[in-house]
Amino acid sequence: MNMHFNDSFYKSILDYLVLNIAIIDSYGTIIYVNDAWIQFARENGDPDLIYTGTGNNYLGVCQRALREDPSLEGVVQSIEDIITGRIPSFFHEYPCHSPDKKRWFLLGARHIKAAPGGAAIFHLDITEKKLAEEAMAGMNEELEERLAERTSSLVRANQELQNALLEVRILEERLESENLVLRETIKTDQAFPGIVGNSDAIHSVLLKVGQVGPTDAPVLILGETGTGKGLIAKAIHESSERKDKLFIQVNCASLPAQLIESELFGHEKGAYTSAYKKRIGRFELADGATLFLDEIGDLPLELQAKLLRILQDHEFERIGSSSTIKVDARLIAATNRNLAKALADGHFREDLWYRLSVFPITVPPLRERMEDLPALVSHFVSTYNRRLGKQIEIIPQRTLDALMEYGWPGNVRELENMVHRAVIVSQGKELLLDLPETASRPQTEGTSLVEVERRHINHILKSCNWKIEGKGGAAERLGINPSTLRSRMKRLGIQKSGQLIT
Repeated sequence: MNMHFNDSFYKSILDYLVLNIAIIDSYGTIIYVNDAWIQFARENGDPDLIYTGTGNNYLGVCQRALREDPSLEGVVQSIEDIITGRIPSFFHEYPCHSPDKKRWFLLGARHIKAAPGGAAIFHLDITEKKLAEEAMAGMNEELEERLAERTSSLVRANQELQNALLEVRILEERLESENLVLRETIKTDQAFPGIVGNSDAIHSVLLKVGQVGPTDAPVLILGETGTGKGLIAKAIHESSERKDKLFIQVNCASLPAQLIESELFGHEKGAYTSAYKKRIGRFELADGATLFLDEIGDLPLELQAKLLRILQDHEFERIGSSSTIKVDARLIAATNRNLAKALADGHFREDLWYRLSVFPITVPPLRERMEDLPALVSHFVSTYNRRLGKQIEIIPQRTLDALMEYGWPGNVRELENMVHRAVIVSQGKELLLDLPETASRPQTEGTSLVEVERRHINHILKSCNWKIEGKGGAAERLGINPSTLRSRMKRLGIQKSGQLIT
């Protein structure tokens, strides 16, 4: 029994989608293709739909491709398994290059459970994402070369540094604090004002900011609460060609669900009871500028569909209006939620996830960039000195040591609040800071900073099954290069199964 698409309403919906879709029956025959599929076929080697049009056998097309390229055996088998229902879904990225242009696509397939069965097939152009990954790989390779050159210079200078070590130790014994003015000098050399730190983790984030900033690609910023996702969003805006335009921010978690739609898209006078006058939404205000949607994981499902339409078609309607408004807004989104779980629970649209995650950036928590803590403390002291008219110049080393042992569940925001309180209560030139309670500290209490680092790296390696490189590897989670991680493992004596990792 063949499946028939006679309902013009559902056909028109599928034809409206930008995503190209083909419906395959349980015998592998194409029984329907939408307009986007037809355009895709004409642009990619089948202009007359001889092989990929309605009535053709899609499995036959796959088998011909397999004969030309035996490496596709797993892909073809997976498509057959989708059609027969042995597996529910399948995704595969593949290149489709021409002599003058590189292109990549995502092949997706889902089994249709309703009788008589079959599958839905789509191809999504992911060229922009792949080109960004290639650019990132090239920049990483260049950075590795520069690092090797720098390391060579440091080795040559090591002997000279040994001669100066005794003098440094004498100064270290005499000086318990550091001069804030010197820290401020270091801060002014940063490429992104307001983002403080020199760790590998924060350098990795800023590298990605520099790569994606000049583009108009949507960016999804991930990270725990208090890690500074808003600062990263502003840095992306400031490194774009829209830096002289508005940076508009909306916190999706701070507004009631019934007000978010009006806030984002605006409304006409009389659109609902309390709409006494016309309101211009944030998307309309962000035309030609940047819109930052914070906590996008809290956006209601019904508004996720409207957001997807803007990302795809760059148009929307105000509430209570039938007039379509075209906008050119660069979208940056952020969330502290686990969107993978939200997808699985049905609380976040999968198609919106694919649109937003073209270029994801994960901001590391403070516990994974503890080497930045002294500079952050100095930065916040200087900030609140100016705001409160204080002249604090000394940060006791014992205070910094205690702060380095704390777990910082509230991340940089918690640190800033703690320093703010300390600047308020401090009366002289020395920072008087109420240290975190012992009960709040991690189980590394009483251990050295080296041991804390060893335990943390060992924990990450175990959680990644000792995978160092690649997606989901320990180096990616720690925000450092794989070669840097191997060097630290060797220095710290971190082992797997009794063997030293080299």
